[in-house]
Amino acid sequence: MNDVHATSGHVDHGPHPRPPAVGEHVDEIKWLPAYALTARARPLQWTCRRCQPTYYLHVGAGRMQIERVTGRESVVTPPMLYADGRELWSLILRGEAR
Repeated sequence: MNDVHATSGHVDHGPHPRPPAVGEHVDEIKWLPAYALTARARPLQWTCRRCQPTYYLHVGAGRMQIERVTGRESVVTPPMLYADGRELWSLILRGEAR
């Protein structure tokens, strides 16, 4: 995967995550309550808000976290190294992790 850069395009629009195909193995992600979001985190990339759930790739304090927003519910991953964050983000976009 290429280096992670700030998303381009219009506000609230980003890539559409591919839904998992029937019978595909999908990695389960450990999700934490949203209050565990790293202090001073800012969104670097996000998926289209028309797709539910919407995912945000946050960066802050030298770590990455991914936030999943479904309606009014929001959860985040534990903070991770950049390489791990980029890999997990790629898996979510390909429909291989949820």
